[in-house]
Amino acid sequence: MINSLFSRVLCVGFTACTLYVPVTAATIVVTPDNFTAAFKAASGGDILRLVGTFGATRLASEKFSKVVTLDATKAVFTNTLQMTDVSNVKVIGGTFNIAGNAIYTKAALIYNGSNVWFDRTTVNGEAGQYGVTFNGTTNAEVSAGKFHGLRAGVLFGSVTNGIATKNKITASDSDGIDISDSHFVTASYNSCSAGNPGPGAHADCIQLWSVAGNPLQSDIIVTHNLATGPTQGFTSFQAGGGGLRIQMTYNMVNTSASQGIACYDCYDSIITNNHVSTMPGSAHKTNLSVIGGNNNTVAGNIVQSYSPPHKNLADGLGDDFATDDGAVADLATARPMSLIDASAAVPEPATWAMMLGGFAAIGAASRRRIARA
Repeated sequence: MINSLFSRVLCVGFTACTLYVPVTAATIVVTPDNFTAAFKAASGGDILRLVGTFGATRLASEKFSKVVTLDATKAVFTNTLQMTDVSNVKVIGGTFNIAGNAIYTKAALIYNGSNVWFDRTTVNGEAGQYGVTFNGTTNAEVSAGKFHGLRAGVLFGSVTNGIATKNKITASDSDGIDISDSHFVTASYNSCSAGNPGPGAHADCIQLWSVAGNPLQSDIIVTHNLATGPTQGFTSFQAGGGGLRIQMTYNMVNTSASQGIACYDCYDSIITNNHVSTMPGSAHKTNLSVIGGNNNTVAGNIVQSYSPPHKNLADGLGDDFATDDGAVADLATARPMSLIDASAAVPEPATWAMMLGGFAAIGAASRRRIARA
């Protein structure tokens, strides 16, 4: 039987093609040599099984009516996988070893489009580089990824409807997850540990911010996440005007930096049942800070000064907290010990405009095509 996708590819490039094969979902082995062509020839429901080592790759202007799966479990990328104006694409697995490329290199860059998922992706890089980055995308998700040695692991810029869950970020030289100028995003069961902040970096496990001139970031949920080590925890600063309906609940922070939980100029927001503690020997006391804004609920938070770390933090079992509901069950019933005086907080000195650098040059050239069956 002639493979349906092969039949479609066979016709590409011919001025006349009379061969007709009914289009059905196909599973195709894809190599670096035919990846771009196979992607363009794919139809909704197809599975492209990537095999080999891939360099910089650009996929553009494909809007599938059903999900096309890029099974990258046997693929290695040494440079950026860029997808511009694509819809209904799911990437499973994939190892991105991007160290040695230029500073600001991104393992995966998704610009515009909708319904794009990354699941169980591993990114290894170096200072100044980034993991999976979305900009201007609707319905974006990153789950169960491992991000090591980067400037930041996951970045949502101007995203509507996003999910970052069960990701593990280690040895970051700045942030774990950045959420900028976005709406209806949930970050849950992620962990940041073994941070290695670079000179001048103000590291945060998960950081939120608005962009001046745009509507306030809104409807962001940060829940059941873990931050430990030399990093700030879960923060929303007032760059661009604060935030609307921000929820920070059931997060655990055991760090050496000043901001454990922070919500600056937040409105109609909920900051409850978080556990904040300072690592022994730290130069700063880790705080819970809710400053400015209006109509916020702040209750049930535990703030401990220089407390012994939770056993999961001490023995490196942060993954348990980040992926197991039972590991955080005690936090729901814990009685608050103290609430920190918000006036003692130290504000973030700078925003992350750098994150969006380079995006503007990409989108202008994207073209749009009619959705394939």
